Amino acid sequence: MRRVWPIVMTVVLIVVLIGAVSVGVGLITGANMDRVFNVLDNQYNLTIYYEYITGELIPALLDAGIIVK
Repeated sequence: MRRVWPIVMTVVLIVVLIGAVSVGVGLITGANMDRVFNVLDNQYNLTIYYEYITGELIPALLDAGIIVK
């Protein structure tokens, strides 16, 4: 397994790098980020997670004293 992890990390790093370059080129050429967000939101329900974290989780943690302002 020790020989596999460097290969896995290299592949992950390459994928992240390609993604970052793709987003960068898209922004340079005038991409519409609202469309990207809508596609990701439809696929992964990002708005639901955001509303849960900001509306319920953070206030509950503040009330419990786990997070201090």
